[in-house]
Amino acid sequence: MSFASIQSQTALQTAAIDIEICLNCDDLSILAAQVQAAREGGAKRLELCGAMHEQGLTPTVEAVKITRQAWGNAPGLVAMLRPRGGDFCYQADEVVQLKQQLSALAAAGADAVVLGVLRQSATGLIDIDWPLLMALKAQAADLSLEVNFHRAFDVLPFSTRAAALQRLQQLDIARVLTAGCDWDSGLGAVNGVLQLQQDLQQTAAARAPKLVIGGGVTLANVALLRGQLPATTSTAASYSFHCYSAVLTDGRVDQHKVAALVATAAIPHIFR
Repeated sequence: MSFASIQSQTALQTAAIDIEICLNCDDLSILAAQVQAAREGGAKRLELCGAMHEQGLTPTVEAVKITRQAWGNAPGLVAMLRPRGGDFCYQADEVVQLKQQLSALAAAGADAVVLGVLRQSATGLIDIDWPLLMALKAQAADLSLEVNFHRAFDVLPFSTRAAALQRLQQLDIARVLTAGCDWDSGLGAVNGVLQLQQDLQQTAAARAPKLVIGGGVTLANVALLRGQLPATTSTAASYSFHCYSAVLTDGRVDQHKVAALVATAAIPHIFR
């Protein structure tokens, strides 16, 4: 490999790989301190969730306001939009609730929402609820909110992922959170690398959506994941990492663990 080639490859591989922290906001008394720990550790985004025992639900308005103040004016405050636990197929009254919560999150100071809406056909086939997603996307646009799609994406049959990503691109969905594994499998991103490689081949050259790699991402495996995934386009990172329990100490966000993840994800992996 020539010196010029090494320089070019190094420039690609050293583009920043952002860290997004999922933050449980049920305890308002410690919320500001946790937000500050994530920010000072170098996290680029927060995914604010209530009820993590339900895999994350819509946070309260008060939680978003506290987070906005502690996070400051920087972008990256993402709020979960999920009114209940269980599946991601919503009835009419729940759709009303989704729209009400969306407006409330915007008013409280969120920069983006992360949501997942699905529907099941009479034959049992699961697909994204495209009409509902388009309605929520239009509402979010009116409120100047970015829209991300969460791991409900991993409920889709693998054979339909490519077409779904293409349509999400057409709708200008900013990011898609995925482990590359079936939602109910209990497996994480390390197990889904081959699927993630395929997904990144499709999304890396697009402006959006960008993949957010989540599901068991830790300090112990983040370098391995980066080494196995195509890291960048010619100008920017084509994915980011999403972490939850890996940055906790005694149930609270640990600034030093966040910083270690940020630093490790930034290490270039030139030769793979």
